[in-house]
Amino acid sequence: MEDIVLIGKVTQSTPNTVEVEYPSIVGINAVRVPRTMVARFERISGGRVAVLVRTDETEKGKNLYQHIGIDQAPLHVTDEHMSIVSALEYNEPIPTGLTQDTEEESVMWGASALSTINLSSLSLTTMVQKNL
Repeated sequence: MEDIVLIGKVTQSTPNTVEVEYPSIVGINAVRVPRTMVARFERISGGRVAVLVRTDETEKGKNLYQHIGIDQAPLHVTDEHMSIVSALEYNEPIPTGLTQDTEEESVMWGASALSTINLSSLSLTTMVQKNL
């Protein structure tokens, strides 16, 4: 399986999964990624995260790859996105100015992330789903 980079916002977090909302080729998409398939997780500017998802050969891994690698692949079109994707894929540091310095690393992974929802993106997700 291939590595897939998601750039978006964490909308939910549990001990076993991280839900990321990201722009895809078909609109805004939200996906739950098992933590065991998160190879790298970086906070970037604008309250966003960059997640390197490494799927495996299990049924769950194949389904996740089909979903986020093919059917609803991430939409990376800006130079910023391309530089982040390249850095994650080649295990390099994210370019200066794109990362968010913080001391509270546990917030993104902890229970407090459960209540973090971007309402403008949520309404866009609802609109996209209704139009499909």
